[in-house]
Amino acid sequence: MCIRHRVKTLIVHISPSSVEGIKFTATEGWTWLDNYAENGGKTWLTPFNKETSDFIGEITEELSAAGFKTIILTNTKFPNFNSVDYSLLADIGDTSKRLTALWRVVESARRAAEKNGAEILPEMGAGLFETEKLSTDAELAGDKEKLKNLTLLIDYSTENNTNAYVEAKSFIGKMNGIYPGQKYAVLIKGSGFSGSTFAEVKRAFEESGIVVFSE
Repeated sequence: MCIRHRVKTLIVHISPSSVEGIKFTATEGWTWLDNYAENGGKTWLTPFNKETSDFIGEITEELSAAGFKTIILTNTKFPNFNSVDYSLLADIGDTSKRLTALWRVVESARRAAEKNGAEILPEMGAGLFETEKLSTDAELAGDKEKLKNLTLLIDYSTENNTNAYVEAKSFIGKMNGIYPGQKYAVLIKGSGFSGSTFAEVKRAFEESGIVVFSE
């Protein structure tokens, strides 16, 4: 049985019509769509509403009950809103409310997973090291203390196949400097690595006690 499963939390372009209150809705009452070209835009789930965190919690609980022990939460972020959206959607300009809303989703998933002895890993990318984290999957990192209660899954890539081991060690140092005490694993997507480069990167992380996932 596979022990891992990835859940898209807020980017759900085919969201269930039977669940009320989970989509971004304009103040006039119509469903908000992003600028995705296909079919004139796509819906997103809004983390501001309790219905959304409950919905994600239910999905996570079902997966953990089915035997998945590690549940990866992807796309736990806000859309890249256009300027006009700030007059149409409530609270999206309030960074404090945004952060609280995102964490409500994560905490709901965590509680649900733990009912069946599973854990969640929020997946994050390069936004972790950016000064501006809004609308990236690292916006959650705005609360470093809460973050320390979880193990992150960080997408890792390298631009230097010659010194991949050294670059991975540098990455570890950077993480430890910016997020001291943070538990994390790394996800290495093999398409960008040769076999030898992958082995060197994997060795660098494992020497530091960091779990490596690959796909």
